[in-house]
Amino acid sequence: MRSLSMLLISAVMAGCSMPVVPEPSLAPRTAEAIDPRLPIPDETPAGSVDQALANRLAALVGEVRAAVPAFEAREAETRRLANAAGPAASESWIAAELSLS
Repeated sequence: MRSLSMLLISAVMAGCSMPVVPEPSLAPRTAEAIDPRLPIPDETPAGSVDQALANRLAALVGEVRAAVPAFEAREAETRRLANAAGPAASESWIAAELSLS
């Protein structure tokens, strides 16, 4: 009987113990040592430019600039829906939430 009670006590104590997990360090990280007030150097790296990459980047910038009017039209519609939205969970509120998404 005594060994059974000791076994029960041991099992309960083992269940209450916490596993040893190393805590994260609170020491400053390397990025935190950089002074944000320091100016960022504005130096263009020297070297040759890959013309294919430059053309691809120019094409992507052109695509983005061409999409700005469509984005602004959608943004205006979303603002209108958000301003006209009724109480939470109403049809107009749901329409505004979907448009915002």
